[in-house]
Amino acid sequence: EHTDERIDEAERRLKTEGLATTGQRIVILSGTRIGQPGETNFMKLHKVG
Repeated sequence: EHTDERIDEAERRLKTEGLATTGQRIVILSGTRIGQPGETNFMKLHKVG
């Protein structure tokens, strides 16, 4: 799924840049209309793997 691919990419980038490590929990916020203010309709508590 497209959302899962975006989450995987975000996780890789956070780990590469030293902003997250395996086992940490992060909050992911997103919207279906990227770039449109006020369109956040997705929130996930994610454990970095």
